[in-house]
Amino acid sequence: MYFELTIRPRISETDMMGHINNVTPAIWLEEGRTYFFRDCLQGAASYPMPLMVRHLEVDYIDQLYFESEAKLLTGLKRIGNSSITLYQEIWQDGRLAVKGTTTIVHIDSESQRPAAVPDEVRARFAPYLQGNASDQQTS
Repeated sequence: MYFELTIRPRISETDMMGHINNVTPAIWLEEGRTYFFRDCLQGAASYPMPLMVRHLEVDYIDQLYFESEAKLLTGLKRIGNSSITLYQEIWQDGRLAVKGTTTIVHIDSESQRPAAVPDEVRARFAPYLQGNASDQQTS
């Protein structure tokens, strides 16, 4: 299962050619992660979770444009002891345009050191553990 978010590109996110600027997909991926965490964890004892981005990798596959909505898919590659690795894709007009992987570390609020991902969070995230969305994408 993937968490899905529709992105409506804004004119401020474009360059002079009508392409989405290359920094914008990273912002969209962050937006997808934010809504994914909020929707999955709302009502959980550990929400909001103190998190820190450890690693972000973005692969640009195809261009994105202003005129069309984009579909952002978020799933999980791995849940470690204190880290969570998300896999995300951005699709537009049936084309895979961007793939991203983000590793986030759960931290203890007081010590600011890595802390174990709570069991309740693991249980709520379990349905989202999988491979790449493009393996299942049909449009």
